[in-house]
Amino acid sequence: MNVRIALHALTAALILNLPAAPAEDAHREHGAHEHGVGSLTLALDGNEMEIELESPAANLVGFEHAPQDDAQRAALERAVALLKDGERLFSFPKAAGCRLTAASVSSSLLGHEPAEQADHEDHQAHAEAPTAAVEHESHADLDADYDFECTHPEKIDQVEVGLFAAFPATERLKVQYVTARGQGGAELTKAQPRIVF
Repeated sequence: MNVRIALHALTAALILNLPAAPAEDAHREHGAHEHGVGSLTLALDGNEMEIELESPAANLVGFEHAPQDDAQRAALERAVALLKDGERLFSFPKAAGCRLTAASVSSSLLGHEPAEQADHEDHQAHAEAPTAAVEHESHADLDADYDFECTHPEKIDQVEVGLFAAFPATERLKVQYVTARGQGGAELTKAQPRIVF
């Protein structure tokens, strides 16, 4: 099974199993947009681990509108560069032999399609000028996708998540995962930043 198919199947299964939200929560639930809270989805297929992060922009850059000055543009560029550094944000057991093969970041704040990073050692971020439509957006997210290749995926029994240290406004991460050991969920915090499978 392709890793992307597994991730999409997991996401669909989770959505179908969610209880119906009250009408007043529909807007908030639709975007799963809660300040301080993000979500991680992990899928291991063969020797490939794919991780998807979804987070309100406020957790990562401190604002959710198009950058309005040089300081905000610089904050967005720093956040994008840091988000692309998947090996800093996700630590696997050394015996698993995992290495980052691709990372991308997308957001309406960037004013373009996801910026692919084939070579993870190139940490240059170019946040382009936002479109006029973004200037009116009030609840923007920053999303990131990571692909890791592991020589011994059977050795992955946990993942240490460095997002709390990198982005202090992130308070909780809701996690869903599928691995050879099974599927499950967890909630991570600054005090407990480790996913154990």
